[in-house]
Amino acid sequence: MRTLVGFSFGLLVGVFALYVPVCSQTAKRAAPLKAVIDIDAFYDETTGIKMFSNALRPLDNEIKPFNDDIKDHAKKYNELANRAHRVPQEVDIKKIADEMLNEQLLIRGMQANAKDFYYKRRDELVKPFEPQVNAALKEFASSRGYKLILDKSKLDGSTVYADSRELADVTSDFIKFFNDKYSPKQN
Repeated sequence: MRTLVGFSFGLLVGVFALYVPVCSQTAKRAAPLKAVIDIDAFYDETTGIKMFSNALRPLDNEIKPFNDDIKDHAKKYNELANRAHRVPQEVDIKKIADEMLNEQLLIRGMQANAKDFYYKRRDELVKPFEPQVNAALKEFASSRGYKLILDKSKLDGSTVYADSRELADVTSDFIKFFNDKYSPKQN
C-alpha cells in the first residue's frame, strides 16, 4: 500500500453509493440482492485492480519530495528534542520548545499538503478508468443478481443495519472479475 509519511492511503474521496439497475429479472436466489464493496481495496498494490496499481506508479516518485521534506523536518524536530534534554538553562529550554512547536506545526502543514496533493493526483491518474470500472461493476452486479452495491470504505462512521445474510462483501470477487476481464495478460 502506498504510504506517505504520517499517512496510509487506500483511495476514492467522498461518499459513494452505487445503485445498479438490473434490466432483467433474475430467478430468486439464496444469494443476497445487496452488497458492499471496498473501493479503497482497488488501490492495493498486491491485491487490488492491476490497472490502478500500474497507473499509480508515477505517484510514488511524485510524492517522494514531500516525504523527504517531512523526514528532514522530523529529524530536525528530534534533534531539538535531544538538545532540550541536555540544556540546563530554563531560558534555552523555552527557546528550544518554541522551535520544536514551530517544527511540529510545519510538519503537520506539510503532511496536509502532501495528503491533498496525493489524493488529487491519484484521482487524476485513475479517472480515465472510471467508465470501465463502472461498466464492469454494472456487469458484475447484473451477472450475480445484485440490485444495490454500497462502497464499504465510505460507510466508516456510519451505521448500516442489515441482516448479514442479505448483505454480501463482494470486494475480492469484483477485483478478481475486473482483473481477469480487463487487465493485460502477462506472458
